[in-house]
Amino acid sequence: MIDREKAYKEFRDEFASKNEYYVLESFSAKRAFNAALDLMEKEIARIKAQIPQAVIDELRRSDELHGDMNSIDTGLKVVMEELGELSQAVLQREFEKRGRSDRELRGNIIEEATQLAAMGLKMYRYVINNVKARGCAACDRGDYQLGHAEWCEKVTPPESEVSDE
Repeated sequence: MIDREKAYKEFRDEFASKNEYYVLESFSAKRAFNAALDLMEKEIARIKAQIPQAVIDELRRSDELHGDMNSIDTGLKVVMEELGELSQAVLQREFEKRGRSDRELRGNIIEEATQLAAMGLKMYRYVINNVKARGCAACDRGDYQLGHAEWCEKVTPPESEVSDE
């Protein structure tokens, strides 16, 4: 659950720095903010309900055994490995039954799909928490000779980089 008072205070403080504080002290602003939080909580609950408990359990098991991913390429390798195992399980069900029941083969597919989903979530978590968007030369290296790239969100160099010449 979201701590509404804390969230509203952070929201209000953000606008206070932009001299829009007076608007947020009104009753309707707080009511609108709470309505937005209600919608957000419903959406979070809807998304959580779509993730099977087996995927969450597999993610926890993987975290306990292996910890977090340590790079994006490691994450890709793990996800690709799981995708390969899922592909193999599907192909075995379709073409190589070898005396195994359809129920067993379907169970293998579900198990591999669960592992793939968990590793996909694990990679997603790594990317969200650790992979930063690359900036332009000015942002990445402090090289302001050519200014910022057109797609860069910053438009002026920091004060310390501006020369008076």
